[in-house]
Amino acid sequence: MLTHKGTKTIETERLILRKVIISDAESIFLHLDSDEMLRWNPNKSVEQTQSELVGRVKEYNRTDFYEWGIELKKIEQIIGAVAAFKFNDTVLSCEIGAHLSRRYRGQGIMTEAQIAVNDFLFSEVGINRIEANHDVDNPAAGKVLEKAGLKFEGIQRQNYPRKDGSLGDLKIYSILKSDWLVMNNCLGK
Repeated sequence: MLTHKGTKTIETERLILRKVIISDAESIFLHLDSDEMLRWNPNKSVEQTQSELVGRVKEYNRTDFYEWGIELKKIEQIIGAVAAFKFNDTVLSCEIGAHLSRRYRGQGIMTEAQIAVNDFLFSEVGINRIEANHDVDNPAAGKVLEKAGLKFEGIQRQNYPRKDGSLGDLKIYSILKSDWLVMNNCLGK
């Protein structure tokens, strides 16, 4: 049985993973919503982002809602997001998805955030399996997942609609709690 705790603040060396607030709308629009690499259509204005945040912020009242804004401490702005969803109480699993501003990619920020969220989900929520996927045309996302300890499992062919109307293939990854325990030298504790 999962022990849901909701979105708790997680701090790492360079990052604060936290609930987003309405006043984050401008930095979210600047760093995330205007990015053409999104699987969904980007927002066209700060006001549209702010409007979407109103509903999202209400979701933080649920203990099974996990969505963190990634704040880089040195600039105190949201530059990315990571969320856990599709929880399965039978097999103690969830899926995780993330996005980082193009400006901050290649600096290990997303790997740092992914590891911190994995740690929280395994140690606090009781997850046994975390799954993630990415479009085959975005190999950098796979490198992040592998650096965070996830293992490549296979490809789901033509499994989601791309914005251009084509069907995209997804690379699937996972990490088990037993993998995480080995990575953190926690076996036998």
